Amino acid sequence: MKIAVVPASTRTTSAVIRSLLALPTPVDIKAYYRDTSKAPEEFTSHSNFEAVKGDVMDDVSLDFSGCQVVVAVPPPFFFNEDMEAVTEKVSVNVKTAIERASSVKRLVLLSSIGAHLYEGVGEIKTKTVAERVLKKTNVPSIAIIRPAYFMDNWHQQLATVKSAEPSMVSYLPPSTKLSMVAIKDVGEAAAKEAVVDVESAHPLKIYELHGPDKDGYSPTQVQELFSQSVGKDVALQDVSPDLAGFLSKMGVPAGCVPYFVDMTTCLLLPDGVVAKTPDSEAEVVYGSTTLESTISTMVAA
Repeated sequence: MKIAVVPASTRTTSAVIRSLLALPTPVDIKAYYRDTSKAPEEFTSHSNFEAVKGDVMDDVSLDFSGCQVVVAVPPPFFFNEDMEAVTEKVSVNVKTAIERASSVKRLVLLSSIGAHLYEGVGEIKTKTVAERVLKKTNVPSIAIIRPAYFMDNWHQQLATVKSAEPSMVSYLPPSTKLSMVAIKDVGEAAAKEAVVDVESAHPLKIYELHGPDKDGYSPTQVQELFSQSVGKDVALQDVSPDLAGFLSKMGVPAGCVPYFVDMTTCLLLPDGVVAKTPDSEAEVVYGSTTLESTISTMVAA
């Protein structure tokens, strides 16, 4: 079996490739990079891994011929004020390339919880756009995985957490719990879906992927875990009362600030639109990697 991963340069797709390489039954992997020199030696050292030049902004550059499965992860365009239009272009390009290659029988799409909605979800609406386009791909079988908030996103705080005066910020009230999942679990889920027998697979499968703690985790718990890992008390700054102002000071383009604020409100808060309007058609699956393990590994690295 040959599996295409596109684009291959994100943290999420790297986790997918890592999981594919760890499968007990080897598969051939065709990973698409705009610059193939960016493919890490961790992957290129494997004989069943091939780094291929391809750009999701150009469907002609994407040649999936010979591949039976495509794992697609529409990249984020957080600082692009036209993020919806760009995501639609990327999604159409991937769809076109898949349908051009008659060998592809299954599409695995990594999306996000909340992607069944469009209004009031901020940046998540780009995932809604991707799903709307790619669900129409002419292949026998499609699996859509909607992960919860990534535990690994706390990596962005490492610079200040590891500083002389350790600190971190919280985009939501510190005691508020939200569902989180480790990228490791996302990679394993995508790899598992990629090797499903297409002949027996459902034409369309959609499920949410959450972490092992069904109650979720709070920023206060993250603060405590960071403190334990660095051996110092980590101060916590709550920026939720003026999140828009904080993001603007951090250099987020003015047109993108509402996307971030709405995403935070809908996704991270218990009274957000995602919690109030669950997708009744999406199964919920739980991963196994804990936040404790993720934070510990993150700090050690």
